[in-house]
Amino acid sequence: MQYSGVFEAIVDNGDMEDPTGKLCFELRGEGTLPTLQVEKPDQLEADGTPMLKFKKTRIGKDAILPIILKNEGQVAATARFDAITNEQFTFEGNMNQMIT
Repeated sequence: MQYSGVFEAIVDNGDMEDPTGKLCFELRGEGTLPTLQVEKPDQLEADGTPMLKFKKTRIGKDAILPIILKNEGQVAATARFDAITNEQFTFEGNMNQMIT
């Protein structure tokens, strides 16, 4: 695919009318981006965020739900999980996992 974007750097406290106060140029290129798809969980929040929906669980028992990611792209990708852990919830597995 072809990609393009605009790079803009602005000098802090600089004069926007002064040509030295801002750097702006266009970037173009061709390439492939990693494409990760969330297969599970398949339920989503209203904003599109994947949601793990746990059922009621008795004290002392465990409830486990999988997170399954699939790489639909042509290049390897790394997924990073920012999980909050406390006494009630833990995350098992590699928090930074290469997905091919």
